[in-house]
Amino acid sequence: MTSALSLEHALAAVIEAARLLPTETAEIDTVGGRYCSESISALRPTPPFDVSAMDGYAVAATPAALRLPLRIVGQALAGHPYAGEAIRADEAVRITTGGTMPAGAQWVVMQENVERQAGQIVALRGANAESFVRERGSDTPDGATIATRGQRLDAVTLARCVAHGVTRACVFQRPVVTVLSTGDELGAAGIADSNRPMLMQLLRDSGATVRDGGTLPDDYETIAEALRESAQHSDVVLTSGGVSVGDADYLGAVLQSLGQMHFCRVAVKPGKPFTQGKIGDRAHYFGLPGNPVSAMVTCAVFVLPYLRAIQGRHYQSAMDALPAPWPLPAAEALPKQAGRAEFQRVRVERGQLYACGAQDSHRLASLAQANALALLAPESTGAKVGDILPVYLFSELLAP
Repeated sequence: MTSALSLEHALAAVIEAARLLPTETAEIDTVGGRYCSESISALRPTPPFDVSAMDGYAVAATPAALRLPLRIVGQALAGHPYAGEAIRADEAVRITTGGTMPAGAQWVVMQENVERQAGQIVALRGANAESFVRERGSDTPDGATIATRGQRLDAVTLARCVAHGVTRACVFQRPVVTVLSTGDELGAAGIADSNRPMLMQLLRDSGATVRDGGTLPDDYETIAEALRESAQHSDVVLTSGGVSVGDADYLGAVLQSLGQMHFCRVAVKPGKPFTQGKIGDRAHYFGLPGNPVSAMVTCAVFVLPYLRAIQGRHYQSAMDALPAPWPLPAAEALPKQAGRAEFQRVRVERGQLYACGAQDSHRLASLAQANALALLAPESTGAKVGDILPVYLFSELLAP
């Protein structure tokens, strides 16, 4: 049997196997959550013209240079610019926040600093130290890069695209992932198939299009046919259970008959039997362990980075495929045996990490209590109170 890959080598093998998905061009209001296949540039600046940052009066000089009184000759409301000629030194235009600066105006005097009488500004009670003018392009100039290849189009990026006149974007197609569970013990035998809905939701949250492949019995031909059919309609086929070395674990043999196995063991706890391979010419394959915590951890650590990679995400190194960990102190001891890297379920509170009870890979209750994973090195024999550990927050580890 081949030796187990280290965490870093397994991640490197996963990323190296990634092949970019096809691309398409779509309307900007339909591409939320997708990944750019080409950079996006601003087609117009923001603001598109000089606008007021304050309610007040647009004037032609700084307050110190003004000669009162100033005749109020009109108004410039947001969406309704002043229609007159360029204002002169003895004139002012009433202006609201977001209103277009009239031609000739250089400064906005705040309305609370103005004393008015009979359509004129007759006194200033103070002088604002800044102009309160948002200059054209001061947020983002015309032609500036809004998003780069491999960047996810989140809510803020979509807002910038629309603000800058972008109506269409080139994006990678969403990955199609089929999720199957295996095992005679599932369903009628009394063990609930909790892995499949958990994994399907993790994948949906990541932006994938998810197909439900159902639950398969421990039967070679049934498994082979299900994988063959799934591979015809998927970019990724993902199974849980059946990848170990038990008498009824057929997935390894099926995978080798339908395609190729890249590796089948990782020196990571939980998740030792994690498997990667390929089915036919198109579909990538991931075999996750059957215990629910192992399935969740290996999906988060290996599968989600792969899905980002095939949508253009570039990683500087293998470990860069994971978010940058937070170095946090242990508020209590975390026991461990030397030998494998270990992701322990922890809860981060007030800048410290706390254990979430027994770390057996079947314990969903401890997973529900956790909000992060602490990584202990292979040679570690556990963490003492105060030891600093790299911690991966679920909010970052599971993010698209």
